[in-house]
Amino acid sequence: TPPYPRRASLLLAIALFSVLLASGPTPGSDRLIPWLGCAATLGYAALTTTLLLRRRRRQRDISQWFWLLGMTTLALGAMAAASPSVNNALAGIWLLAGFAGSVINGMLYKISPLLVWLHLRLPALLGRLPPGVKRVNPNIHEIIPPGRQAGQFALHLTAILLLSGAVFSGELIRLGAAALYLSRLRMPRSGCVGFCREQGVKTQA
Repeated sequence: TPPYPRRASLLLAIALFSVLLASGPTPGSDRLIPWLGCAATLGYAALTTTLLLRRRRRQRDISQWFWLLGMTTLALGAMAAASPSVNNALAGIWLLAGFAGSVINGMLYKISPLLVWLHLRLPALLGRLPPGVKRVNPNIHEIIPPGRQAGQFALHLTAILLLSGAVFSGELIRLGAAALYLSRLRMPRSGCVGFCREQGVKTQA
């Protein structure tokens, strides 16, 4: 993506830091400060979403969808946390499972396959390939197929929706927890480990 504009980065950092400084026991801070923090967070989410949509590579991938979902739930969570009429559990679900969980997955779908690729290619590049061992040069999508990525994204999104609904209907909590558990079983690391085992490559926990 294009880099964050320098002025916007500076203003957002100052705004968020100022909100933290002003969040002490001052008159009216319990009503005003949360909304100021919400406004700064919404600015960050909007700017990040704009940059994601302006990235040079036009083809969409699951990593980008995770980031867009993360920015959406960050905005929703910020508004829910600032509003006294919204259940705090809903804000927690959107900020933790939604924002944090989505962004972590989005990063791992770039980082994990790259580390596996380097692990497989580095011995050959350095001339340290053991005798009789074939050189493995996989494509990134061979390490974690797009279909597997899409399946995990669907489970992750389903978990967020079910857990959000569970705030209003407790019967959904088990379904949401199960979907979240299944999505974690299909995280990028597990896909990389499976690929390495198929190639006969030793992996560390």
